[in-house]
Amino acid sequence: ILHLDDERYFLELTKRYLERENEDFTVDSATSAEEGIVLLKSDDGYDVVVSDYQMPGMGGLEFLQHLREGGYTIPFIMLTGRGREEVAIEALNRGADHYLQKGGDRASMYGTLTHAIRDAVEKKRAVEALRESERAYRTIFETTGTATVIIEEDTTLSLVNTKFEELSGYSREEVEGKKSWTEFVVDEDLERMKKYHRLRRIDPNAAPTNYLFRFIDKAGSVKDVFLSIRVIPGTKKSVAALLDVTERKRAEEALRESEEKYRSIIENTFDMIYSAALDGTLTFVSPQVSTYGYAPEEVVGHNISEFIHPDDVERVSADLQRCVEAGEEAPIEFRLVKRDGSVVYVEESDTFIREGGRIAGLIGAIRDITERKKAEEALRESEEKFKDMAERSLDILFITDANGMVTYASPSVERILGFTPDKCTGKAFTSFLPEAEIPRAMERFAEDTRHCRNTEGFQVPIKRANGEIIFGEISASPIIENDKVVGTQGLIRNITERKRAEEALRESEEKFRSMFNNMA
Repeated sequence: ILHLDDERYFLELTKRYLERENEDFTVDSATSAEEGIVLLKSDDGYDVVVSDYQMPGMGGLEFLQHLREGGYTIPFIMLTGRGREEVAIEALNRGADHYLQKGGDRASMYGTLTHAIRDAVEKKRAVEALRESERAYRTIFETTGTATVIIEEDTTLSLVNTKFEELSGYSREEVEGKKSWTEFVVDEDLERMKKYHRLRRIDPNAAPTNYLFRFIDKAGSVKDVFLSIRVIPGTKKSVAALLDVTERKRAEEALRESEEKYRSIIENTFDMIYSAALDGTLTFVSPQVSTYGYAPEEVVGHNISEFIHPDDVERVSADLQRCVEAGEEAPIEFRLVKRDGSVVYVEESDTFIREGGRIAGLIGAIRDITERKKAEEALRESEEKFKDMAERSLDILFITDANGMVTYASPSVERILGFTPDKCTGKAFTSFLPEAEIPRAMERFAEDTRHCRNTEGFQVPIKRANGEIIFGEISASPIIENDKVVGTQGLIRNITERKRAEEALRESEEKFRSMFNNMA
């Protein structure tokens, strides 16, 4: 606490009382505003200022105005013998947190002062904690790697990230607060999604949280997009992540065409639905159980464990018990024994039956995933030799402070550069570049920072831990607080192979151009 008053006796009395009654209080005293300014500049550890109104030289109001104009946001309490209402109003208007009068019962006065000090400091710390939390969540929002938006109850998009700009073709200035998500949906999908939007605000669990729809970008192109959406607790807003799966959908279509002869089988494959008590006794089974060689009446009344492969029973029981205890529903995979003794892989998805707030049973669906398991195994085997390459291809997410010092590096930095994340933090970002490239990089970053703009597609050589040079492509954006750049956030993509391919292509084109130009 920094206490200013031109009466030394009152300063000593206040210091003695506050420190005696509050073990966590430390009071420094100053007899003038000028002395207080010197103390503030020499020690940035003060949490609150308590100042008299009338002092020789610079008065309390002028001192408060000097602090606020100088960028000091430290809580300020005016403690004075003057009781005019206009003085109190002016003090509060200039940014004071409290206005208190001297005099009266000493214990009451100091009790009120103690309460005001704690209130002002707690509010300041709460604001700083909120600001730090918002900065962390905005960093995640911007660097998640997926197009992400905040949707208001009236369907307006109030916040979008850089990836959404890339997906839609619109700048955030064109979207935020101006466009509705309905403008990005094809007519055939619009009514269905409007219905989901309404239901979600009545009951967050009443509408699907993950589904596909067709997205229209600024150029009018239609994209297949996978949407994951949730209502933000305590609000009518939603947060949604959008993933462009157009290429995957095209690949799936090609696969469907190549497997046309199996379409009728796939179209006629249905999940087996059942209900069971918590002890596993089946109370209902749909006719699709015949797929596994059983009739419904043969199965009802039996325990579901009788149809699970013996080696999987204990694991399935433990997984189901964990779901029940946590009150969460999660798919469980196991081997199901058919009537003829053969085994198939199935996936069980359960929904709990609740009665009086407790779980009384479950309704489940069993789907044959044998072909999927085989495909996964084949995929694992075929991709084993590419495992290291795939792991190294992950982008590096990073955050730096205003001085370009790395404050965060994602685990993928070890795969790509050979440094563990903790070896990167605290180092200058440019220390990972060859010396010859540092001036060019600093010039580019300084130019982008000066104009508060994103750095897009900046290609630069990067040093690995073993001294090897690779090529990286940097995309970054400034972190801005109070109109001031306080850091940078972005990602680094390894484009070494692409650069080599481009060089090979250039050499090939040069060779054939020379042959073409010299043909008879």
